[in-house]
Amino acid sequence: DAYDGYAAAGKDEGVFPLPEGVRALEIGFGTGKLLEALRARGNEVYGADAGLNLVEAARAKGFENILHLDISE
Repeated sequence: DAYDGYAAAGKDEGVFPLPEGVRALEIGFGTGKLLEALRARGNEVYGADAGLNLVEAARAKGFENILHLDISE
């Protein structure tokens, strides 16, 4: 019963309701679905990911505050 209504993170609203009017940072944003959902609710969003292709895709979608993490060491 503790998991009634549970949805995996990144699916619909995930585990927690999404906030509005905040600054949000997602580390390891992957496809960017959560970033998109947060931005749609008026949040100022930031993201960081190690996948350069993911970073470039997010920037192509208009996300400006996106960082590429270098984890090569």
